Amino acid sequence: MKLILSPDDNFRLGDFLVKGLESDALSFRGLSAFARKSGIAYLSTGISDFSSTRPFQLTVGVDLQGTSIEALEMLLNAASANAEILLFHNPGTPTFHPKLFRFEYDEVTEVYVGSGNLTRGGLFTNY
Repeated sequence: MKLILSPDDNFRLGDFLVKGLESDALSFRGLSAFARKSGIAYLSTGISDFSSTRPFQLTVGVDLQGTSIEALEMLLNAASANAEILLFHNPGTPTFHPKLFRFEYDEVTEVYVGSGNLTRGGLFTNY
């Protein structure tokens, strides 16, 4: 197990996702409570390239107005027709709040579980 200690670590959630999207991973699945344009901008090219040839599924929460319409539009524009972009809304409490991202490879699976959302801060600068 490797700990990613953002933002002081040289390897952050954003790096994990960009590296995985540019890799030979067989598939991607992710869950994020929130997404913003500031975060999706870093990932859109990788999402486009990855999802055009391999399974890609991302579930994004829309509770507490934490996800912007612009981020959802960017995700939909980046994702191929075979990708799954799912939205989750819980009309009451508790709030949908996971942050889990998984890349499956031939002989290993890499998983990030933490507190980083798909925002610029969550990917690169927040603790």
